[in-house]
Amino acid sequence: LLAKRMSISHEIGELKEVNNIPIVQQSRWNQVLLNINVRGEQLGLNHDLINTIYSAIHIASIDTQ
Repeated sequence: LLAKRMSISHEIGELKEVNNIPIVQQSRWNQVLLNINVRGEQLGLNHDLINTIYSAIHIASIDTQ
């Protein structure tokens, strides 16, 4: 699953480069964090755990892009 995510991140990075779009779009990332925390709370998941996992994936995606 993570390998697929990184492959997609690479493709997104190429598209962003061609279209002169910044790699990090902070408003989008903030919305993703909000959504995953709401969903995590509904599922009874620990807020810190969710943020740690998603932040690690996000950083790896940025590095790939």
